[in-house]
Amino acid sequence: MGYDFRGGTKKLNKEAMSVTIMIARHVLVDNGFWVSIINGIEKALYKKNISVFLSAIEDNDETQTPLSIKQIKTNGVLILGQMSMRHIVDVGVSGLPIVLIDSFYSDLKFDLGIAWESTLK
Repeated sequence: MGYDFRGGTKKLNKEAMSVTIMIARHVLVDNGFWVSIINGIEKALYKKNISVFLSAIEDNDETQTPLSIKQIKTNGVLILGQMSMRHIVDVGVSGLPIVLIDSFYSDLKFDLGIAWESTLK
């Protein structure tokens, strides 16, 4: 229809900060504890002018990586609770800073960034 989107678009603020929170969907739905934690995280980050992306991950979909991570539109990732190893590895190969909260993966060496892919073999 001849629309020109170039002139009307806002420029992306390259200095905008954001954090992606990943959590298993069933835990988010069934547990008010995590809702309180997420609310506290969001409030604290808001005070620092940092946006939050929340991604509720389906347990049975190991290919689901949040777009904010795939497209590197976030500055870091918080992973709440246990998540499949595939999800952890997918986030790890992105090169983004990661913080795990209430989870443990003894097979991963988080200080060896290149080791992510080899953990799947």
